[in-house]
Amino acid sequence: MKCALYVRCFYESFYLDWFIEYYLNLGFDYIVILKADAIKYVVPKNLKKKVYIKNVENIGNSLYQKYFNIIKIINPDWVFMIDIDEILILQSNNIKTFLEEKLKINKNINCFYFQWAMMERYDNKNLVNLDTKLNNNY
Repeated sequence: MKCALYVRCFYESFYLDWFIEYYLNLGFDYIVILKADAIKYVVPKNLKKKVYIKNVENIGNSLYQKYFNIIKIINPDWVFMIDIDEILILQSNNIKTFLEEKLKINKNINCFYFQWAMMERYDNKNLVNLDTKLNNNY
């Protein structure tokens, strides 16, 4: 089972290191980031097979539809669309475990609602402690 994360980034580059690590640790196989600003970000070399950044013009919510062909190339079984400041909360801490458990209940499920948290930060200080804060509060 392949899981991809499809996200847009607009003046949120200071989240990217934490965001990428968090979602790869949740078990996502690929992360596609539509980067709609001029802030430079370089994907670490060891993650280039899992993380793809497409620099695009900011056209708001239309970004997802316009560049959906990128997801089609990856051909994942599941696509999760969120914003950079949204944090998926899973009891199992693994997206594939979550999906497998739910599909055992009903193999025809094709959409999920999730519990999630949202960051509102305007700097990149203390992001290393975010995991601990999340685990203590959820």
